[in-house]
Amino acid sequence: MLGWFAVGLLAMASPRGGAGDAGDLLARGQTVLRQARTVVGLFGEKGSASLEPFELIKPASFYARWRGYEVFHNGDRGLQYVYDPKRNEYMVYESRMPNVSIVLLGYQGFFGPDPAMASLGPVARRVRFDGRECLQARVRGLSGPTDVYLDPRTGLVAGWSLQSGGRTLVRVYRGVRVNAPVPEAHRAWTPPPGAKRTQLPFPGSELGAK
Repeated sequence: MLGWFAVGLLAMASPRGGAGDAGDLLARGQTVLRQARTVVGLFGEKGSASLEPFELIKPASFYARWRGYEVFHNGDRGLQYVYDPKRNEYMVYESRMPNVSIVLLGYQGFFGPDPAMASLGPVARRVRFDGRECLQARVRGLSGPTDVYLDPRTGLVAGWSLQSGGRTLVRVYRGVRVNAPVPEAHRAWTPPPGAKRTQLPFPGSELGAK
């Protein structure tokens, strides 16, 4: 959806901020992602009773839980899996790099350039989002213009919102930590014994599936 590490402070005195402030802060956060070895945290829908874990692992591994499924990217094999642990079923598709932007908008920069975070809008403002002060700015997004909320301490995305199908989608990220330990099994995941390959009945676009 973060033990945030210190990368500098942005004064919060003014009720509005300029696009330059947002651009500098966003660039700072993307630099932190590029230099990190791992990023772990929680994400989910704003207002949800519980959030789901995610892990980003260099050079090219990814893990997240989402709506009862588990998503893994095996960087060694160039494969991304979506696994249903209740049914022991999975789907898989080829992907040289992890595809995380739809679930974790703002964190694809951990693995390389992030087109979804390009084209920062001309106006930014300081707001309260998910109980903390953030700088709100608009980016290109994946499904159209998207408002992102930048943590002023780190430059990382604290959450985002967009209009889709007549409703507003809002995601939050919490408890994000950089260079935290991750389970070795998540670095190069493969389906467990007896797992059946299938086409899982879930909204694939939510997980970046093709």
